[in-house]
Amino acid sequence: MSKKEKEDRFLFPFRKQKIREKDNLQRDEEKISLGIGDIVAIFIAAAQILLPYLLVFIVGWGLFIWFATNFWLK
Repeated sequence: MSKKEKEDRFLFPFRKQKIREKDNLQRDEEKISLGIGDIVAIFIAAAQILLPYLLVFIVGWGLFIWFATNFWLK
């Protein structure tokens, strides 16, 4: 058996595994898709996280302006 044949025999399972991993990766890439429902769910989740901070910010500025116009700037 030549040196090349020995290398091929040794490396064959690894090559086969690499090909399998590549096929699995391609299949995984094909499965990833976002529908309208997914986008709506992401938007709702982001709103639930960001809305309280936004409301506190707006109410805080409102109170600051109200105090400034009613008490400090008279």
